Amino acid sequence: MHPAQMVKGAGRVQEQKPLVTILPYFFTRMAGAIKSVEIVWPEDGAIISPIFLLAKKESIDRTREIAEFLSSQTVGEVLAQKGLFPSLNPDVENVLPDSFQESVPWKWLGWDYIYDHNIAELICHTDALFNAAAIQE
Repeated sequence: MHPAQMVKGAGRVQEQKPLVTILPYFFTRMAGAIKSVEIVWPEDGAIISPIFLLAKKESIDRTREIAEFLSSQTVGEVLAQKGLFPSLNPDVENVLPDSFQESVPWKWLGWDYIYDHNIAELICHTDALFNAAAIQE
């Protein structure tokens, strides 16, 4: 589901809503307005869902300036402070609620893991484990 749909689902009656939903930080701000929802930043780290910028090798001379701008501190600050999308740019100060300020670790799977594993296969396997556990309860 799209995160906005997950937020909407969190407002349903208790029997119809999921027990746990993983949302981008931006959408947790909307979900936080629902009284029955508790926002939890995982102790071992929040999942990073990067946005990728790709350019063709042969167009690098024409795209370098825009790529550098989009990955700049300026854009990172706009996204982090106005868009509520935390930035990993080391020069950007993320503005997070006080309850998250003490410990806000990030979790990123990493390129080595992605390159070394069949991610589609892992998604199917994880989905099967989750569904099997849900049926047992």
